[in-house]
Amino acid sequence: MASMTTPGPIGARFLAQIIDALLLMPAVLVLDALFGSQEGLGTIAALILNIAYYVYFIGGQWQATPGKRIMGVYVTDIGGDPLTYEGASLRFFSFFIPNLPVYASLSDMATLSLITWLHILWFLPMLLTEKKRGVHDFLAYTQVWEGRV
Repeated sequence: MASMTTPGPIGARFLAQIIDALLLMPAVLVLDALFGSQEGLGTIAALILNIAYYVYFIGGQWQATPGKRIMGVYVTDIGGDPLTYEGASLRFFSFFIPNLPVYASLSDMATLSLITWLHILWFLPMLLTEKKRGVHDFLAYTQVWEGRV
């Protein structure tokens, strides 16, 4: 196991999210093509795909999504133990909270503004805490570390 002494760098975590989004994009586009014309079914299918992807990889032996693995970071519980699939699910839903307004019936500008402020507040602690933990990490009792399992 990698040494758990250095918190995962914020830049690596951000780039890992971009990599994971790019890896998921083809499947999301296929789901949208298959279900997009049906009232919200494409969105639900894409959400289920995202849940499965993040929970499977974070709760699995890598303790990291492919994006996190490429960027050299992994996730543990606050005690340094691997996450269970239940813990990985809690982390996903904690991470997902700032995105909930996307699914509300707000005007476009109000939604964008709300999402922006929620993300700032959600991830600001990563800049202010010694272990670079965001609100989602506190809610899910997780820590991201530099290195690989």
